[in-house]
Amino acid sequence: MRHNLTTSRIELMNGQMSAQYPNRAVGRLGFRYKTGNAMCSASLIGPGLLLTAAHCVAEFGSGGFLPNANWAYVPGYYKGKGAYGTFTAQAAFAPQSYVNGTAQCLQGVICPNDVALLVLRPNKKKKYPGTLTGWLGVGLDGYGFSDWLPAPVAPVAQLGYPGGLDNGAQMIRNDAVGFRIVAGESEADSVENTMIGSPLDGGSSGGPWVLNF
Repeated sequence: MRHNLTTSRIELMNGQMSAQYPNRAVGRLGFRYKTGNAMCSASLIGPGLLLTAAHCVAEFGSGGFLPNANWAYVPGYYKGKGAYGTFTAQAAFAPQSYVNGTAQCLQGVICPNDVALLVLRPNKKKKYPGTLTGWLGVGLDGYGFSDWLPAPVAPVAQLGYPGGLDNGAQMIRNDAVGFRIVAGESEADSVENTMIGSPLDGGSSGGPWVLNF
């Protein structure tokens, strides 16, 4: 199946990204991994509730969360800066089946439950990031997908900070058509993934796929 796509950089407007929604509700998530510093992407789905990928908070089948991860979220991150500051996490949650390794996953990334939540601390002014940036909604169970053959489809705008593009220094937007794959068509399809065409690589994990942008 052919996947058309358009990829572009999210640039500043009037010197800041804060004027743009939903971009400002998305940010870069830095943390400590066993091999050194690492990064993912994440988006706010509440004032202090952050949605990201499970492999950004736990190693598949490890039985626990990344030790001493020190997750730090910067909404609207752009070339080393963020208009709203940095917010640290006070708690992490991920599906138990991912953490203990019983989920039906391919390489620990292609999973039906590769999703995690981080609860953020407020800043020194007792403000949560979502009160400053707004947040995104969450769609489940094929929300927004039309019944089109050979697979349900929806326009998807992928936002994140891929390390392979600008070393994750600024947000990248990738627009493509998402195809919801029926389980069992192949090994890669067995976890009922949504497939899109995308050049976004490591670092973009956990970033949102926004429908009807």
